[in-house]
Amino acid sequence: MEVKELQSRIEGRVTTTTDAGYENLRCELIWNQLTPARYPQMVVQVATEQDVVETVRFARATGLKIAVRGGGHSWVGFALRDDSLLIDLGHLTQVAIDRAARTAVIQPAISGRDLNRQLAAQGLAFPVGHCPTVSLSGFLLNGGLGWNFNSWKPACFSITAANVVTADGNLVVANEQQNADLLWAIRGAGPGFFGIVTQYELKLYPVPGAITTSNYYYPLQHATEVGAWAASIAGRLSKEVELTIFFAPAPPLLRSAAGQLTVLCVSSVRPHSLTPKTKPLQRSVSWRAVRSLTRACKRNCTCPPQLMLCSIWAACCGRSVTGTWPTRSGRTRRLPLCSGRYGSISCGRRQRSHWQCWYFLLERRTMQLRCPTRRSR
Repeated sequence: MEVKELQSRIEGRVTTTTDAGYENLRCELIWNQLTPARYPQMVVQVATEQDVVETVRFARATGLKIAVRGGGHSWVGFALRDDSLLIDLGHLTQVAIDRAARTAVIQPAISGRDLNRQLAAQGLAFPVGHCPTVSLSGFLLNGGLGWNFNSWKPACFSITAANVVTADGNLVVANEQQNADLLWAIRGAGPGFFGIVTQYELKLYPVPGAITTSNYYYPLQHATEVGAWAASIAGRLSKEVELTIFFAPAPPLLRSAAGQLTVLCVSSVRPHSLTPKTKPLQRSVSWRAVRSLTRACKRNCTCPPQLMLCSIWAACCGRSVTGTWPTRSGRTRRLPLCSGRYGSISCGRRQRSHWQCWYFLLERRTMQLRCPTRRSR
């Protein structure tokens, strides 16, 4: 079988090393521009599931080794292999959602951000990756440590079925009833998976009614102390709380106030459901948790308080949130943190989508937050 015959059998595009656009395409396949000096013999950008089947059969007939690219987010460019046939799944991005059954059927190259945008419109969510541009294919195959994984578990456990093109060019379904060994391998095999997944069936979850995030920034010289403190409280936190420590550029306010360019960030994220039983609990517990973490942070860390910056992020589902902040004169100042419906949060005259962030320098003062029961207008 020749290349022209393969092109005639598929809806996608075949690019070989002799084509004018080959080098530009090869470099575009790696997202971080760290393109390794490895050169596939041809790149097939498939447009349909059947394209994958035909391409695998072509490789089998011609003796070419197969490499697969999902979203191209591999740091080391796993998809680029010398003298291989590279199957690019990047155009397979379709999604079908069954709201009643809380399931979705997705193609491999849909990004986490695009998936959750469609799910949120129907009141659903999925534990996608923390980097919003990562495609689901590699994320799921590598286990999928995504948002709220303590409660929802790694994302691979939410795969209920998958369509797989095997090495002999056959399209099979993998689920608990048939080809269960393939389903087992999909949950963590990573780039070494011995097939090409062209479709996933996923279990979905109700979208959180609200999400609170607290970020605490510390000078790098306090990394040992902050790490010990975070380790000491991690086991006592609710499983809904996701605690992360990472290096980050200092926010502008902290950079100008303390001259810190790079800082250590301790971040906690917690989703909250809003049901008739949990609405009163959510209104009181979420902000109490923020205040408790703030007080614990100041008690257990000896770094200068003017070098700590706290950011409170909130999505409030139609409720306004205000903060009471004591001033140096002893009076209190009420600050509107956010108001509006989930997905369109307003602050003063400025509209922002989904999130609103306020920063406070901690100066041994207590911030009080209040979430009224009445919906904001």
